[in-house]
Amino acid sequence: MSLQCELDVIRRARRLVQGTDPGNPNAIGGSKKSFEDDTVHNVVNASGPGAQMLIAPPGQSLDIMEIFLWNASGTQTLTLKDGSLTLVRLTDMAAGTGFVLGFTANGRPHFKVTAGNSLILNLSVGTQVDGFVKYRLAG
Repeated sequence: MSLQCELDVIRRARRLVQGTDPGNPNAIGGSKKSFEDDTVHNVVNASGPGAQMLIAPPGQSLDIMEIFLWNASGTQTLTLKDGSLTLVRLTDMAAGTGFVLGFTANGRPHFKVTAGNSLILNLSVGTQVDGFVKYRLAG
């Protein structure tokens, strides 16, 4: 295959992935909206023991799309909650370990936080936990 032919194949593949290929029936107006476009990025910086409010929506429910938590130092238990309801509990996380829930291929949330509730991270001890949460306001 010639270099020019290889470049044409690469360009066409890029257009297919981006949704801008005129031969692709799924292409919409030259661009394709990503489900990441409507998410909010919230930084996690927690260090005190007990409940840490991560996101407090104003009367709306939340779709939790992505989470990354990093336990910087000391063994600890992390609990993510929808108000008082436990969503996930990570027991005995060693220092220098993390927890990741990345975007799903179908764009569905990992968790839904009930309207009026906050997303809460509860730390068992007062060591540093960093990371981020990406979410959508759901209604």
